[in-house]
Amino acid sequence: MANLEANWESATSGVYRTAFPGALFRHHIAPRDIGRIVAEAFDDPDGWIGRELDIAGHFTSYAGIAAAMSRQIGQPVVYEQIPWEDYTATAAPTAIAREAWYLANPVSVDMDALHEEFPWLMTVEEYLIDAGWAER
Repeated sequence: MANLEANWESATSGVYRTAFPGALFRHHIAPRDIGRIVAEAFDDPDGWIGRELDIAGHFTSYAGIAAAMSRQIGQPVVYEQIPWEDYTATAAPTAIAREAWYLANPVSVDMDALHEEFPWLMTVEEYLIDAGWAER
């Protein structure tokens, strides 16, 4: 979720843009939540050694993120998809490879199980609140 910080200025101008379709749902996680899970693993190494766990805090669409931004900054933020051709013409090769990988390899995370084990996982909107988007 911390990568949303790069969109603060454009969001305050009313637009949130990425190369992904607005209706595409993806998993997101706050850095704080990653830290809490890691701390739990260090506190209980026997319960975590050898364990594999895909983590996420919220499964939402890019349009849903724009709506959360709107609520937090108190003005409309619309989602716009950057056409792939425009994105690839200006983005770094590693960014293009990353986004292409995400589009070709949708990830499935058991959100119900995660929220049962870690009920404190943040939503995108909770992240924006915690990051002070409403007060900036």
